[in-house]
Parts: sequence; structure tokens; C-alpha cells
Amino acid sequence: MSIIDIKNLNKEFHINERKTFKDYLRFKSKKKIIKIISSLSFKIEDGETVGLIGLNGAGKSTLIKMMTGILAPTSGEIRVLGNDPFKDRLINNRKISTVFGQRCKLRWDVSPMESYYLIKDMYDINDKDFKNRISYFSEILGLSTFINNPVRTLSLGQKMKAELAGAFLYDPEIIFLDEPTIGLDVLTKDSILNFLNSIKGTTTILLTTHDFDDIEKLCDRVIILHEGRIIHDSPVNDISSIYNLEMLEVIFKDLPENIESKFDFKNYKFDIKKNMVKIDVSSINNKSELIKKIYETFNKDIDFVRVSKISFKDALKYFLNEQLSAKGKYVS
Repeated sequence: MSIIDIKNLNKEFHINERKTFKDYLRFKSKKKIIKIISSLSFKIEDGETVGLIGLNGAGKSTLIKMMTGILAPTSGEIRVLGNDPFKDRLINNRKISTVFGQRCKLRWDVSPMESYYLIKDMYDINDKDFKNRISYFSEILGLSTFINNPVRTLSLGQKMKAELAGAFLYDPEIIFLDEPTIGLDVLTKDSILNFLNSIKGTTTILLTTHDFDDIEKLCDRVIILHEGRIIHDSPVNDISSIYNLEMLEVIFKDLPENIESKFDFKNYKFDIKKNMVKIDVSSINNKSELIKKIYETFNKDIDFVRVSKISFKDALKYFLNEQLSAKGKYVS
């Protein structure tokens, strides 16, 4: 049985439709239906690490809230650990854990260690497991320098490390991470990603983020949401393989005027930004011939030329743009 099983899930919100000041004075007003999640179906297996991504308003947070039992679905079926997460919230809460980017769940005026003792009692963690886990988390996350300091005195990175240790302390079967690296410096972010990679596979992780690097480094699978629907669900590597692109980047000292009239770019997929021209050369066998022609045309204006593989972030942008172009929407 799948650890998360969602079938034809829908979520709607009914809001008052007010257009003028007089509308706010009326006791009754027209209701507007906002559909956030629409006919969503997917499964997640035990031990998977899944990235859930999409543009703002795609429905990621609403979906997380339904899976954790905070919100009830409008219709459809959702099972987490075999239970209805809304009706069986008290049962599931002992088996799942959550970390929200900039929302601290630890007690503000006491130290992380004191909060951990509270978690120990709440989840009936035996003394041996508690001691071993605190020791392990302290070593891999570097908690020892601040574990006994009040949470209110900690930096953002220290709070996040302390939050993660608390979230994994009672060995949850599923953990929901909502933008855990938002606002963190590079070293802290790497430390947290290394920690998550070290426990990957021992528990099921569902990660929502706008940082594509987090997905690439941590996740096995990516689900892309748009307007409450799944537009792609595959292993992470498939995003890049869909667009296994090579880009020729021509960087100019100063972008020549009327550049498109001087060189026929119409035969290629290209993009011009600031002082750079990017050309898709994935299907071009003789790249050196193209580079030679470009140099012959713009020799004095060129700073340098390079061929590079497309990044995961850019591959995802290409994918989203292709999906959204029919609606006149694009990802910048």
C-alpha cells in the first residue's frame, strides 16, 4: 500500500465577491468559488523523496495542508498512512512531522534542548533512542554550540537546524518540508541538505520549494503543479532529459545594434538578453562551423563564446514555458 494515496482530489474556497464599498455593508453578498486543487491524483511510496514545485498560487501549500489534516478536501479521496488525514488527524500526528521555512515551532523562550525533552515525553521516546538521536543530530547539524541557548537568541540558520532535529527526533514516517532553506546562507543551506541526504530513504520526505537546486540535490522524483493540476510527474533526471539541451552562449563586449539583421538567427532557437545571445545547438552536428560564422560576423564585438549544458533550473523553465505558452503565460 502506498504511504500517500490521492485520488481525484478537489479543494474549493467560497469567498464573498465585493466590488464596491457598499458591498461591504451588505449582510449577504454574492459568493465566488475559487478552485485551488482540481482532480489531483498521485501516489507516494514509503521512503521516497519527492519535490513538489510550481509557480506561486499553484496549490502546493493547500495540498500540504490537506495531507497533514489542517484542511478537509471538498471532494475526492486522500489517504496518508492508510488514514483520512483530516478525520484521523490525532492518529497521524504521531507519525508525521512538518517544517515550515520561517515559522518556528520550538518554544521561543527556552532552549532547543528543553523543547526536545518535551517532544521526548509527547512521543514516548525511550532514553536510549533519545540520547543517540540527539548525539547524531548534534554532530551532523552542529547543534552543540547553541543547543542550550534560548530559541529567541538563535540566528535563522540555527533555528532551522534546531527545527529539523526536533522534526526527526521521534522518527516520523513522513516529513513535510515547506521551503526549509529559504533565506539561508550557502554554508547553512549545504549543511541542511547534507543532513537530509544522510537520512534520505529512512523516512518519506515531501519537499516544497522555489529553489531548484534543492530539488536537484535531494529529490528522486518531481511533481510539477500548475493551477491546482499536475502537469508533470517523473524522476528528477527526466526534467533534464526532456530538454537535453546544449546552449551556445555568445557574450559581447557591447551588444551590436541591429544584431538580427547582421546575422541570420531565424534558423535557430535563440534568446537575447543584455549582452548575451543564447542559441540552442542541441541538434547541430557541426557546432564549430556555426561558431566560425559568428566570429567572422562579430569578431571585434565578441568577448568570449562557450557551449554549456542546460541546468536543471533552466530545463524546468523550458518545460513550464512549453506547458503555459498556450495560455499566454511564461516563466522568466
